[in-house]
Amino acid sequence: MDKGTQTVSNFFVTGDDNLNPATEPTVGMGPNPRCSPFRAILTDTSSGEAKTLNLYGVSCKKVIGISSANPSGMHVGDTIVGGWGISATPAPPVPDASGWGTLSGSDVKLTGATSVKISGLVTE
Repeated sequence: MDKGTQTVSNFFVTGDDNLNPATEPTVGMGPNPRCSPFRAILTDTSSGEAKTLNLYGVSCKKVIGISSANPSGMHVGDTIVGGWGISATPAPPVPDASGWGTLSGSDVKLTGATSVKISGLVTE
């Protein structure tokens, strides 16, 4: 993918909400770690090229303000991590390309603003 001006279209996300990533329950009245695995697909277009990316990852709640008075803390947003790969379907990349990498990001519960950085290597 080129750096610079890009257009993302056909962006679809599906997830499973509130899975506990720990095999054991929380100790005492501590915070409940909750994560949501997700799968997404998007089309990236830049400089006459189009690539379909499959994204896989997990979004986990970020909690602050844990104290004896507030043992569960306050959910302020989510931390997002995962990976991606170029898909051969629904349409082959133009030009032929392959690639994979990681993604990381966060969202803000109050505003709903989400930021995700996709890093990796693409060969054509």
